[in-house]
Amino acid sequence: MSSDPAILKTVCDCLLRHGAGGKRVCVGLSGGRDSVVLLDLLHRLRPTMALQLSAIHVHHGLSSHASEWAAFCKAYCDQLAVPMQRVDVQIDRNAAGGIEANARAARYEAFKSVEADFVAVAQHADDQAETVLHQLLRGTGWKGLAGMGEQRLLRAGLQLIRPLLAITRTEIEQHAETNGLNWIDDESNDDRAFTRNFIRHELVPPIAARFPHYRESLVQIGRAHV
Repeated sequence: MSSDPAILKTVCDCLLRHGAGGKRVCVGLSGGRDSVVLLDLLHRLRPTMALQLSAIHVHHGLSSHASEWAAFCKAYCDQLAVPMQRVDVQIDRNAAGGIEANARAARYEAFKSVEADFVAVAQHADDQAETVLHQLLRGTGWKGLAGMGEQRLLRAGLQLIRPLLAITRTEIEQHAETNGLNWIDDESNDDRAFTRNFIRHELVPPIAARFPHYRESLVQIGRAHV
C-alpha cells in the first residue's frame, strides 16, 4: 500500500505547525471515507512522528445503521491497533436549530471527553469552500465569511485540528481507492433537505462547471477572514 508523498507531507506539516509531534492525537472517526483516510494517514505517520494515536466514534443513533457503523469503526481501529472510544449521544430531532446543527454540537461536546492533546477531524478543502459559500448565501457579512480554522481550542489542554483542510475531496478519494480502504456511506449525505447536502449536490456542480477554480477562490476568501 502506498500514499501520495505530497498528502503525507501536508498532513505532517500541519501536525508540526501545531506542535502535535510526540503528542496524544485522537481521530474523530465516523467511518466515512474522509475520516477513514485521516486515520490511515496518521497511522502511517505514527512511527516517524511518535504519535500516541487513538480514535473516538460518536454514535448519534439517527440512522438504523448507526450500530453497524460503530462496529465497522471498532473493527478498523482493531486492525490498526488503535484504541477507540465510543460515545453515545441523544439528538432531539425536533429541537430548534435543526438536526445538522444539533448533531454537530453533540459531536463536538463528545470530543471534549477524550484524554488527548489533540482531536483530529477530517474536514477538507471542499468542505471549506462549501462552508464559505453557505456563509455567503446566508448573508452573514464579512465577519461571517471566516472559514474553518486549521486549529482551535476545545477545552483547556485539548485542541481541535484539521490536518486535511488543504487537501481536496478528489485527493482523498484517490488515496482511499489506491490503498483499497473500506468505509461506510451515510445515506443522510444524499438528503437534499439538509443545507450542506443541497449546496454540495445542487449548487456546487454547475458552479464548478462554469468556474473550475471556484474552490480555490472560496477557500481564499475564508482564509482571509479567519
